[in-house]
Amino acid sequence: MNKSLFLGSNECGTAWIKAILALTILGGFVYIGIQLVPIYWDHYSLHESIRGKLEFAFVNHPRNTRTGIEHEIIKLLDSTDADYSREDVRVEVDRSEKTIHVDIWYTRSHELPFYQNPVEFYIGL
Repeated sequence: MNKSLFLGSNECGTAWIKAILALTILGGFVYIGIQLVPIYWDHYSLHESIRGKLEFAFVNHPRNTRTGIEHEIIKLLDSTDADYSREDVRVEVDRSEKTIHVDIWYTRSHELPFYQNPVEFYIGL
């Protein structure tokens, strides 16, 4: 008498099911990565671009530093397809201390059903 049939240790075909399950889970993670990595990469790139623009703001825009920086930030936001309003881009310039403070709030949408949509971002420099 074959005891393995009665004890449930017959594993014929279960490797195929495990492989399909593992590939499905892996495919899900790849899909999530394809949806979210570009959004977060754009946020990092935008942050670094704005930081670079602020370093030379007084040189590139000697008369109208505030409006020049605002226009450059808005161009950068438009290039990343960000959703924002003009009130969400705040630039404060202190000429006496040669400082610029920037606050930006914007959102980006994606196609993931179980993740916060749209994703909210903040840049404060």
